[in-house]
Amino acid sequence: MAKTLQRIFEGLSRTDPKAEKIVKQTYEGYSNTELDWLNLRDEIMRTFDMLYDRYNDGKLTLLEYENKKEQLLSRL
Repeated sequence: MAKTLQRIFEGLSRTDPKAEKIVKQTYEGYSNTELDWLNLRDEIMRTFDMLYDRYNDGKLTLLEYENKKEQLLSRL
């Protein structure tokens, strides 16, 4: 349930200017390099969730899932 709520709020922050402002305030005070890393981290976490859903739906094997996760983590 927490993941579902997180996805809803992330989706809202992309379409609602007020929510987007709140999200931007959360990252206020970070340098551009730090923000780039945080954005990359957030995108990788969303991709993990998507891969996990695909694994649960039977569209990925466990080995494929783990390999893709490892590739993503190597980017950090």
